Amino acid sequence: MQSITCEKCEGSVPLGETLKVRGSAVCKACAESIFAAEKIPAKQVERQIDPTVCVGCGLDNGNAELTKLGQFPVCPACETLFKNRPFPGWVKAALVGMVVLVVSMMAWNWRFVRAYYELRCSMAAMNVGDLERGATHFMSVAKLVPENTDFMRACFCSTRISRLRP
Repeated sequence: MQSITCEKCEGSVPLGETLKVRGSAVCKACAESIFAAEKIPAKQVERQIDPTVCVGCGLDNGNAELTKLGQFPVCPACETLFKNRPFPGWVKAALVGMVVLVVSMMAWNWRFVRAYYELRCSMAAMNVGDLERGATHFMSVAKLVPENTDFMRACFCSTRISRLRP
């Protein structure tokens, strides 16, 4: 742990317990007296960070500086924890809930998905001139989505056209 001398009271304090106010390093007690006497903008105050003390667990590394993660010193154990943080339980539960919701909605609306597939097959058959197969697929669509009368009309028309064709 590194120590520094407070520029106001000239006492020796740990570096991690000091603030830099207008460029001068002062202890917390002196900083509070400065703040009480005058209003100082936040831009002119910054917290001092001791490069030998881990910000995660508070491990004191003596005089040797720790590796930095961003601008903060961390010990190897905390570095591993910060870099490989597991997802919280609520995030995992939300993901499972969303997957269950999506799967249940797909099952609930499967007839519409199937009707879309049948409609695409019908259009493909009609494009190559196979009206009978197209009419069959249109019939499937009409049965899957009976509330949509457009499919019924299209099914009726395609069936009549396929019967008229020689």
